[in-house]
Amino acid sequence: MAIDHDQRMCVAWETDNGPWQGPVAFGEASFIAGSPVGVARQNPNQLTALAVGEDGRMRVAWETNNGPWQGPVAFGEDALAPVSGVAVKPQNDNQLTALAVGADGRMYVAWETDNGPWQGPVGFGDQGLFPSYAGIAAEKQNDNQFTAVAIGHDGRMHVAWETGNGPWQGPVAFGDAAFEPGSGIGLARQNDGQLTAMAIGSDGHLHVAWETDNGPWQGPVAI
Repeated sequence: MAIDHDQRMCVAWETDNGPWQGPVAFGEASFIAGSPVGVARQNPNQLTALAVGEDGRMRVAWETNNGPWQGPVAFGEDALAPVSGVAVKPQNDNQLTALAVGADGRMYVAWETDNGPWQGPVGFGDQGLFPSYAGIAAEKQNDNQFTAVAIGHDGRMHVAWETGNGPWQGPVAFGDAAFEPGSGIGLARQNDGQLTAMAIGSDGHLHVAWETDNGPWQGPVAI
């Protein structure tokens, strides 16, 4: 999925390891060209994509049972930064969660439960922490905790989390100011006990940070 020059969402696909098809545009021209798109499986039959529109509202598109794509449909207030990265992940078996950066530099979270209507986005944390174009990544840290990371204006990694579907905590900065503000970032479970984040530092090196068994974050360390 991507946003093309005509400001529409585009999809490309391959079936049974065959040749790639598309990209094919669908929906209205409601985005800034090149805006990031987040994609995740909402349930076994539905794939869902989200991006921030040029009006600062989150937009959701979806396809069900390999049918045609629907949307994108806007929801929530115009509180988001139009070129913000969007992280989309299942928070649990019943909930899909999306995070993005707001025009005020805060993290915002939106969610849907049991295939119901999307809620939010709702801002949390301090204002002015992140550039409007910041990348953001999210992952389940364990069965009870959902975690998001991004690079702040201060060039440091910031981590936010929620536990047991409670309120979001953070974002909290850790480590040295090793990055360009808003840099792209990746986050994944390295094993059952460790969550790992990686981003390119201002020195051009890949930097890695990690937490083990819900302990404090370590790094980032250049590799």
